Amino acid sequence: MVAFSDTRDFYVLIKPWRILSDRGLTGSFVAVFALAIFNECLKYYNAYRTYNPLQTNRNAITTNERMRFLATATSSYMVQNTLSFFIMLVAMTYNVWLFVAIVLGQSAAYLVFVPLLERYMYKKYRKNMLNRHYEPVTAT
Repeated sequence: MVAFSDTRDFYVLIKPWRILSDRGLTGSFVAVFALAIFNECLKYYNAYRTYNPLQTNRNAITTNERMRFLATATSSYMVQNTLSFFIMLVAMTYNVWLFVAIVLGQSAAYLVFVPLLERYMYKKYRKNMLNRHYEPVTAT
């Protein structure tokens, strides 16, 4: 059975990243916290790029611009996915403090980025809806 521990002598992802003291654990906590925030930031950036009406309008942009958009979106997705796997591997060290760093980092990023994304996307959606002109429906 695997259980969470709070030992101070373990490797995190690679051999040089070994935690031996409280100072090392504190530095690793901050690094994992920042990694979790950056991962969530990339996740919401990818969502914004995917659902932004200006980015997804295929008729308004040329083929070269569309290919450049797909290449940057794919690269950003690849980096975000790699960070997600690294975070999973950090969680699999079963160190309680690093696990708390992951949860707090992702929660803090959610708290910051979801309202920003919703506000921006709602603003764009509302602007698009207000610019539409509908013909009145008349009964015949």
